[in-house]
Amino acid sequence: MRINLGTNETFQYVKINVALFEYHTLAFTFFLKEIKDVFAWTYKNQKGIPLEIIQHCIELGISMLPIHRT
Repeated sequence: MRINLGTNETFQYVKINVALFEYHTLAFTFFLKEIKDVFAWTYKNQKGIPLEIIQHCIELGISMLPIHRT
C-alpha cells in the first residue's frame, strides 16, 4: 500500500504492508506523518553527502549525436 505523507502538491510516498490490520495501518500512517521530517526526500535533504557521490553524469562530446533507433 502506498501512502502520501506530503501534500497534493508535494508527494512524499512510502510503502507499507497491505496485510496489516486496518487499525495498525491507521496508527502506522499517523506515526509516519509525525516523523516524516527524518526522511531524506530529495538529494538536498542529504546533508554532508557530496553530489559527486549521489549524482550520475555521462559527459558527451559536442560532435557526438544520439543514436536514433526505430
